[in-house]
Amino acid sequence: VTHVHYRTHPIENITALNFVIPEENWKHSDVTWTRWVDFFVNHSLTLDRRWGGYWTGRSAHLHFVGPRADAETTFLMAFRSWRDQLPEEWRHKVHVEVADAPNYLAAINRGQAGMRDPAHTDATGARQELASRLVSKEFIEEHVELVKAWYKNITASGVPFFNHLLGGQAREVAPGESAVHPQFRYAAWQLGSLTKAGGKAVWEWFQAQGAEKWHAGAPGFNHAASDEPMWRTALWGAAHYSKLLSIKAAVDPQSRFQCWHCVGYQGIDGPENRDVPPANPSDAPTATPVPDPALSPPSDSEDRMSALAICLVTVGATVVVGGALMGFTKRTYPVGSEPA
Repeated sequence: VTHVHYRTHPIENITALNFVIPEENWKHSDVTWTRWVDFFVNHSLTLDRRWGGYWTGRSAHLHFVGPRADAETTFLMAFRSWRDQLPEEWRHKVHVEVADAPNYLAAINRGQAGMRDPAHTDATGARQELASRLVSKEFIEEHVELVKAWYKNITASGVPFFNHLLGGQAREVAPGESAVHPQFRYAAWQLGSLTKAGGKAVWEWFQAQGAEKWHAGAPGFNHAASDEPMWRTALWGAAHYSKLLSIKAAVDPQSRFQCWHCVGYQGIDGPENRDVPPANPSDAPTATPVPDPALSPPSDSEDRMSALAICLVTVGATVVVGGALMGFTKRTYPVGSEPA
């Protein structure tokens, strides 16, 4: 890509659905939450891509970008019908709120069932045992009853999960045309675990089902396990990583941009993670990174050009991923042909 043109869109209404089965009710009956899993797994396969958000075995915080009338016809009417068919003793024990909001931050903090304060952020140094896997629409369709049964079992075990519904423009970009793992372009969900045991259980189950055949099983980058094994292949894809490594060699020949799980990382790494042959010896991970004394300090102009290239690649990849999740539109044009 030699030039990228981004277009902003007019502000649209956001309809927020917040649904929670209170913990005290969830523990005493599986009637409500098992029916919820059945309902949502089925509907997620055909859900309008303007829907996005989070869901678990006993809750959902979903957001629709567009007219309220469209939110009703694409999901809310079916949701209310599902709720109305619950047994009388459980129907009124679930918390359901539907409200319109002018923006996403307002939507996620609406009412009793809303999420946490949008101004909150984790403290520096905070650690969580996150792990996640991408689940393609094709995989769910092929194993729909198996997926529902497995998710009910793991929910009943008490393993905490938080799952993303991946909508927006993600599937409109062909696999391999951007920096993210090609499986991201097939994904309908990202299953996330808050424990290492949960993450291990998900990974083993996907492996047993041969999930890669259906473009599923790669970790979601933003919630990947810090100790993800074979992370170069897992996070980027083997062939894709090699391609990205060659790009990095061109825009960052001194390898100044270094971070864990990043393309071309040269820091401390166990031998079990050396799963993709480096493009050249300088890209091979080492136990202790040692600077080469033979390298002369770069000039100011080299520093500025390298930093600029790194920033452009990093920011561009971030915006593409964010835009895919939130529904922004990306257009690429050859230099000189961009619209006025």
